Amino acid sequence: MKKNFSGLTLKIIAIVSMLIDHIGAAVIEPILSAPNNLSNSQFQTLLHIDYICRDIGRLAFPLFCFLIVEGFLHTRNWKKYLLRLCIFALISEIPFDLAFQRKLIELNAQNVFFTLAIGLLTIAITKMIREKFWYYNSNFTINITNLILYFTSVMSVLVVAMATSILLHTDYNAPGVVAIFIIYTFYPRSREIALLIAVLFLTVTIDQSEMFAIFDIIFIYFYNGSKGKQIKYFFYLFYPIHLTILAGIATSLIGKV
Repeated sequence: MKKNFSGLTLKIIAIVSMLIDHIGAAVIEPILSAPNNLSNSQFQTLLHIDYICRDIGRLAFPLFCFLIVEGFLHTRNWKKYLLRLCIFALISEIPFDLAFQRKLIELNAQNVFFTLAIGLLTIAITKMIREKFWYYNSNFTINITNLILYFTSVMSVLVVAMATSILLHTDYNAPGVVAIFIIYTFYPRSREIALLIAVLFLTVTIDQSEMFAIFDIIFIYFYNGSKGKQIKYFFYLFYPIHLTILAGIATSLIGKV
């Protein structure tokens, strides 16, 4: 069967599902929680629409995790990649707080760019540790000392990364960082299995609704490994721009409902 999904296709699927999710979280849910004149049937209808939006939205994060790993494996300079994520994390923070916290600044919740940046840094350090403590000898036997050093070092890095995401209150926090690490770890064996394990982990550690992301495996199966057309800054900019728009829509509607 022909595989004709490029990296661009995966990015579009991810941002569309993210947009649908955020319509529910940033627009519909504030309306439902605000004092309003909705009838019971109107309230129930909006509530069901919100459930559908949020379930569709579960597709987004695992795809973004997969794309972070893909980007790391194919970038010529992961440090520049990390810098871009950090810059847009800062740019997106006020729009994120306005959309989801209804505040200009909320230190108890940080946007997903921070999670993706921490995840990227984690797998970059993991790669460096693997190169330093490569645990296979030339005759394909295992060097036990290097294996222990590798495992101990990587687990230490992962724990620090998880703790950092928790302290910063990043979106998806520790489970999100681990999901990126899982995809990176299992990626050489099978992209589909890597994503499946990450989705199962998110389902167990966050919420059962994360299981809807299992459908991402279909998209990954049809992924052909090509980048597709490069419009990378569109995807970076889309995040803060759409959050700002949704926050404005929610603010205007809450006063009218």
